[in-house]
Amino acid sequence: MRLMVLTMKKMYGSLYAVSCIIWISLQVPTLTGCVAYQFSNKDSTGDGGSDSASADIDSGNTSRKDSGTNPEGNNGDSSVPERCVRYVRHWGVNRDGLSWRTAWDSVQKAINDAYNAGPGCEVWVAWGTSPAYEHFEGSTITLKDGVNLYGGFNGTEKSSNERDWKNQVTVLRGSPPDSHGYRDDSPIFRAQSVSVVLDGFTITGSCCANGGGLWSQNSDIIIRNCIFSGNTAGYADYNWIYDYHDCRCGSGPAVYSKDSSIYIENSSFDNNSARGEGGAILASGGSLFIKNSSFFSNSSLGHCNYSDGYTSKEILQTYDLDPDSSLGGAVYQEGGELYILNTTIIDNVASDGTSVALISGEGYIINSILWYQTSNYQELKNHIYENESDFHVIYSNVEKGYEGEGNIDANPRLFNIARNELYLRADSPCIDTAYDLLAPGADREGKPRYDVPGVGNSIADMGAYEYTP
Repeated sequence: MRLMVLTMKKMYGSLYAVSCIIWISLQVPTLTGCVAYQFSNKDSTGDGGSDSASADIDSGNTSRKDSGTNPEGNNGDSSVPERCVRYVRHWGVNRDGLSWRTAWDSVQKAINDAYNAGPGCEVWVAWGTSPAYEHFEGSTITLKDGVNLYGGFNGTEKSSNERDWKNQVTVLRGSPPDSHGYRDDSPIFRAQSVSVVLDGFTITGSCCANGGGLWSQNSDIIIRNCIFSGNTAGYADYNWIYDYHDCRCGSGPAVYSKDSSIYIENSSFDNNSARGEGGAILASGGSLFIKNSSFFSNSSLGHCNYSDGYTSKEILQTYDLDPDSSLGGAVYQEGGELYILNTTIIDNVASDGTSVALISGEGYIINSILWYQTSNYQELKNHIYENESDFHVIYSNVEKGYEGEGNIDANPRLFNIARNELYLRADSPCIDTAYDLLAPGADREGKPRYDVPGVGNSIADMGAYEYTP
């Protein structure tokens, strides 16, 4: 009999969240894995809504004062303290960021303004994909410590819980290639020694050596209710000086993390590709916690071996690709700690370790689904690759199998893989087979756990989506 416990401890002001997994068995010594996340004014709740900084906006339960004039701050209720918000949308007049009517037309301007306004000031971004939100050369959005970003507004809300991030889509798009095929080699978001929340954005179309969606170093980041889609790390780059294409390498096209603590929930990573390790995410050191999320059709195309074929300083570095040694079609973690909980990982391709790779670290995959591959390689390899690591996989459905308590190897019977509809069918073997003690109280869409009569030995389902008839 094995007992596993997952705890999240919160202390407000500066929140300190500790996720600990304790494995107790009569047959083996006690194995304990812990990962700590320290965030300022941020919660790690799994309700699919706001963090603590946003929750006090919704309820008015806060002692923080707006450092600037905010005419929409208290909704006319003098009992509710003003709150500090800077607004962004692609239409407006007399822009100062203090209301929707006078919203900034630049995310970066709003972040800078909020940072200067004082601790706790947030940025709300209205829906749309417009030139104001496009990511052009040199326009990386530099995140500032303590300034949380929320998308999915229609431009009239006075409370963050009025937003609808699924239908009022706020898109941050990378720059398109120019006439020579050249693309701006800079990420959409850059985080350096900061603590922030990104909530309610679609991040797409970036092309960068590493981390085209988010590049993070020495930072604490919560990513919630976000979609990372169609981002690329490494690409064929035209050099107009010598009239040739060189093949550049890169890793982690959606998220590239170095010595950071990254907490991801209720998010999806679709159709991202790397010419190196980590088809969606690469983390080096630090910790990576993924919950109630999905990875679909990401790819790691080849490991990069550097070759100095040109001596001119004007030539970008050139690389050779080794198609037989890429790792982690969805996630690659080297060193540090990796935790994946109730996550669906489908059709992610790499030549060695098709879905998740852990090198010299500690990791857990719990209540998750790793299945299906449409690789051009002649043989399906295992979905999980580990080397010199302490890796535990339990109560998960892993194609070709993986040793661990409660694991199964059976077609998960998803609704429609071809259309990225990863819901469970009524006859799925993943229904009521997860480990209840560790499962979040609700699934990725906020649906509570449902116990199908006469099915399985538990209530929670494997994967990101709970089956309900």
